[in-house]
Amino acid sequence: MNWAAKTGLKEIVLDLGSSRVTILRDPAGAAVAPATPLATPTPPMPENPDDILAPLAGLCHLAPEPGGARFVTPGDRVAAGQTLCIIEAMKVMIPVTAAMPGTVEAVLISDGDTVGANAALMRIAP
Repeated sequence: MNWAAKTGLKEIVLDLGSSRVTILRDPAGAAVAPATPLATPTPPMPENPDDILAPLAGLCHLAPEPGGARFVTPGDRVAAGQTLCIIEAMKVMIPVTAAMPGTVEAVLISDGDTVGANAALMRIAP
């Protein structure tokens, strides 16, 4: 960190949304207060409690491969942990699964749609 000493830099803060990193330079060796944790954001409540929300923004795939059979269709009975669709973000495939058993009432998006975080994807009734 010689460049920090040469420039007189004493603190760098990197804010990553839900995380913050602070680097302090104290050449005198004085005590530095510990970092305070950021509050964990509360996930938004869906408009309909039966809606399955996207865990992150990305490209939604309703089938495991192009042209393949869909994971689920309206009327299907699903088990807890069953894959409902996949969200692709930065070439990483994130499965979206059913939290509890139920029946698929509606698929609210189309295959290949770009969805935002917390977008309603499907509606599953208990």
